Amino acid sequence: MSKRLVDKGTAILVLAPRVANAPTTQYVSLKGYDRATFVIQTRNTTSVTANTFSLSQATAVSGTNAKALNFTSYLRSEGVSGSDTATGVVTVATTNSNAFTGATTNNSNNLYLIEVQRDQLDLANDFDCVGVSVAGAAANSTTSVLAVLHEPSYNEVPNFNPLTN
Repeated sequence: MSKRLVDKGTAILVLAPRVANAPTTQYVSLKGYDRATFVIQTRNTTSVTANTFSLSQATAVSGTNAKALNFTSYLRSEGVSGSDTATGVVTVATTNSNAFTGATTNNSNNLYLIEVQRDQLDLANDFDCVGVSVAGAAANSTTSVLAVLHEPSYNEVPNFNPLTN
């Protein structure tokens, strides 16, 4: 049995690299997957205002009935000023507010990963889509978000587009 991501999941660029100005990523459907990992990359230049990242869940990929999705931990690797790379060390970080603030170090690359398990969603009320919101970003920070959907709910990768219901 294969354990390669290409055989058991898919990856979707839900926010192309851009100067963030409070965007919410495209929502992805978890109808056929048990997990999603959001990979967030930021590139800070100078005079950076912090990005704040949060998750929301919805009943459709269009964001219908969107509401906050609780999470308490994430992974991070934050760069140092003047560095073209992050520290290379990924550490676990916690949050009590269901959101976290990214690095404000000038001239740095930063990486964050948030994992979502399908059972964290309000499935009883048909919430099966999830997205990332970026708030507080200034013109001096570029952000991109990749959604990696993995652990199919069935024996094989679902044959549908997770960007549609």
